[in-house]
Amino acid sequence: MSKRMSEAEVSMLLYTIHAVYPAHFTRFTERDMEDQIAAWRGVLEDYSYVQASAGLKAFLASDTKGFPPVPGQVIDFIRRAMEPEAEQATNPELIALIRRALANSAYNSAEEFGRLPEICQRAVGTPHNLEEWCRLDTREVETVILSHVARALDATRIRMREDAKIPTSVRRVLGIALRHESIALPHRERKEVLPDKAQQAQKENRLEVAAEMEARMQEYKSKHLRAGSVAG
Repeated sequence: MSKRMSEAEVSMLLYTIHAVYPAHFTRFTERDMEDQIAAWRGVLEDYSYVQASAGLKAFLASDTKGFPPVPGQVIDFIRRAMEPEAEQATNPELIALIRRALANSAYNSAEEFGRLPEICQRAVGTPHNLEEWCRLDTREVETVILSHVARALDATRIRMREDAKIPTSVRRVLGIALRHESIALPHRERKEVLPDKAQQAQKENRLEVAAEMEARMQEYKSKHLRAGSVAG
């Protein structure tokens, strides 16, 4: 985790903002400045001055509307630079990884699931799904299962990006997994770092995805069997 910025460092960020957008701070009082420093320091608690300064510079370089940034906009630019490679990958690239895992999941689904990036794991749900899907007809997997996975990837990507913006202190209260501490660790070691509530939340999220995928698969099978009976 990055060293938290001091009040002096946050002040330097804000003085830059005030210098670039002076018209928005003409009636700013000393008390207003103190409150702004406290608010920005709290929201940016997970980022160093170097990171926050880089995020602010990126915002200023891209701003064409002339309005000063709020902390979340600066965090957006920081997160873009810090985002794991897997989360930057396109859906076809991620689905290719899942397709590769399916090829060896008849007896090694747990191992293949563990090799997938977190975004793929969340979209797939559980190792059991990999085992089930690899036994289905290839056409069914390509036309039905992977289309559902693609939609799950879109939703998961948005959720992960939003979760990553939440300050660590808030995530501790809410029981959300601490990505900054777990992202670089091997899969087996993550369980030792995540708090109990975080593990449960992560498990429940995967179970919900798995249940939804299972329901859709069963619905598809039922329709397929009924169609076969009528044809017969």
